[in-house]
Amino acid sequence: MKSERGCAGWPFVHGITFVNVAFLAALAVTAAALVYDRIGEELDAGAAELVRRAALDTAARVEAALGAARADALVLSESSGDGRQGRVWSDGFFALHPEFAALLPSSGTPLINKAFFAGRGLDENAPARYLEAEQELVLRADAAVTRDGILAGNASPHFGVPVLALFFKDRRGSVAVAFFSSAAFLALLDGGPERVYVVNGRDDVLLDTDPDPVAGGENFWQRPLVRLMRSTDAPGMDGVFEAEGRGVYTGAFRRLRTAGADAAALAELSRDSTRAGLRRAMRSGLRLCVAALGLVALFSFALSFSTRRYLYNIFLRQEKEIACGLRLKNIFRSLPESRLADTDALGKVPLNGENRVVTVVFAGLRGNEAIRGLSPQRMLRMLNGAISLALDSFAKTGGVVDRLAGDGLTGVWGAPFSNGGPERDALDAVRGALLLRAALVKRGGAAGGAAAAGRQVTLSCGINSGPVLAGPLGGEGRSAYTFTGGAVRRAAFLESLNRRFGTDILLGESTMALVGKYFITEELPPVKAGGAGKPIRIFAVINIKVTKKGTEQPKPVNMTELRELLNAAGLPGKAGLAVSQKSPPRVGRDGDWRA
Repeated sequence: MKSERGCAGWPFVHGITFVNVAFLAALAVTAAALVYDRIGEELDAGAAELVRRAALDTAARVEAALGAARADALVLSESSGDGRQGRVWSDGFFALHPEFAALLPSSGTPLINKAFFAGRGLDENAPARYLEAEQELVLRADAAVTRDGILAGNASPHFGVPVLALFFKDRRGSVAVAFFSSAAFLALLDGGPERVYVVNGRDDVLLDTDPDPVAGGENFWQRPLVRLMRSTDAPGMDGVFEAEGRGVYTGAFRRLRTAGADAAALAELSRDSTRAGLRRAMRSGLRLCVAALGLVALFSFALSFSTRRYLYNIFLRQEKEIACGLRLKNIFRSLPESRLADTDALGKVPLNGENRVVTVVFAGLRGNEAIRGLSPQRMLRMLNGAISLALDSFAKTGGVVDRLAGDGLTGVWGAPFSNGGPERDALDAVRGALLLRAALVKRGGAAGGAAAAGRQVTLSCGINSGPVLAGPLGGEGRSAYTFTGGAVRRAAFLESLNRRFGTDILLGESTMALVGKYFITEELPPVKAGGAGKPIRIFAVINIKVTKKGTEQPKPVNMTELRELLNAAGLPGKAGLAVSQKSPPRVGRDGDWRA
């Protein structure tokens, strides 16, 4: 046997270590990619909901603020005049509304908040210059603005500070313009998304979280989100866009109802900012994974070098266990497959011999003389047919066929495993013999009954209970689990008496003491066994007792009826019982047999 130093499998172990580490690394990368995509999809869905809510909330707040500003401007235009009292009224109004820059009514003198201009160092002619430059808005306001509507414009480039121009109609239906500081409106923009802004009908930016576009008077008509808004009449919508230099982002818009039909609040959130935290977390996770894989690799190599003897002993022990399992299956090869599969139970069976109380059924072949003139092939087929009936009948009640011989076969109940004690084992043994009788009767009837009696191979049974020596018997590599003892010899002797008494199932006194109460039996004259001084009692099994109330006892019920059944089935000197093989009788807790 090779030592662990000369074992050629260690390079293979190292290779397996490399393969495992590589596999774990690939698995980690794949899992990280799947997690990134899955969480990224959830983040995108969250981003869409965020921009929708931001656009909706911003639109509502800006609408309310513009409506309040229009109401203030309307009050100022109606209450002020050219006289001294009008100037006092307007000065008081400006003192209460410092964000109000100026009012240019449809007729009359412009009202200027001198404190607003002086405090910021602005030119008081800025409102007039704005109107001269934005005649288009004046005309649009005159044509499109309703009595309760507003049209807004960005006057910041003309003022030099963020200022909104509000076009509205006074009580006479004429267009007036009010100028407000945009600073008061910036607080209305939702700060959740990356970018929130408001545009008018010409796509001029009015309010923006980024102050540069407002100060520069930029127009946003080329932005994909604005183009989407202009392509539909929907009051609001969201989508995913891609722009050069900006990458992929999620956007949503909501139209303003009181600030002209074309004004809207818009919100944008780039995918890079959405997934920045996720990417940082994934990078940290991958670094930890790489570190863990490195530790796994180091541990694997250390294990392969420092525990060779331990692993070698494990492999050697596994080889021994496999060899032991094969040896057990060889020793217990007479057991059914269901028992052979339970190697744990087989391993607990003593292999150095033990005394067991069992019930032995010896089934002897009858009719060899009648088939001697047949061909060898037909003779073998008939012998195998009869033996197969016995094997099937015994297996159905948990019996183990110990050996096959030229004159019959031996079945044992109670070793190496018991079905529930000596009485249960004896019950199952007699049941197996009765099932064999039923199979022989059925075969005899199908073959022509008494007319075919001279050309049949049948079986008769002797049943005895008692202690035996159980264990593997044989030489190295040729041993088998078997039984020996007086109970085995007595069963064979009982079987040989069937020809004398014209029966097919005989019980010994020990078996009768265990299960005689469950069967209809008839005691036969005692017989001396092998020159013994005291004759032994023997009993013929006629039928199963039916003790259930209301159920008629089936035939046969005596030896006469038994022999009639034998002769009718073409089994001279044998008996038979119509027992269902599909539903063999079982004993209940009260001692009654169950169908």
